[in-house]
Amino acid sequence: MSFLEGYVKTIRFEETKKAVINVTTDIFSKQLGNFDYRSNKNGLLLGEVQSGKTGQIFGVIAAAADRDFQIFILLTTDNKRLQEQTFKRALESFPNFCICGENDSIRFKMNRMRNPVIIILKKNTSILKKWRNELINSGYLKERPLFIIDDEADAASLN
Repeated sequence: MSFLEGYVKTIRFEETKKAVINVTTDIFSKQLGNFDYRSNKNGLLLGEVQSGKTGQIFGVIAAAADRDFQIFILLTTDNKRLQEQTFKRALESFPNFCICGENDSIRFKMNRMRNPVIIILKKNTSILKKWRNELINSGYLKERPLFIIDDEADAASLN
């Protein structure tokens, strides 16, 4: 079973499942279908506040893992409650991934890239620097692209 299929099975509502598959298919066909795994690629997923963007982003992460992306950084606002909420949701949605929070560098190291990794971080300078150093020192980025998602870019200006 693919990572995307596994993620979609965790979604309760059929309408949401279809939306995730449609958005993910669209993003990969238009944006990442010919990605060379060395270049930089930017994209933007727009939606109203509380419209289900995180669920769509999870679909994109799962589909990217199916296409050999292995390291994901998911950025939230500098709000502990929101970061923890996203972390718990990722744990429920991705049982075959290594899900790391800001203090999970040991979990990251112990995974040894056996499973795809999602690192869920607050946009906080000290935390981001810590994980930048962790990733550089691990050597894992020498062979793999890094997929960065800012799940709270809308926090600067609602809607």
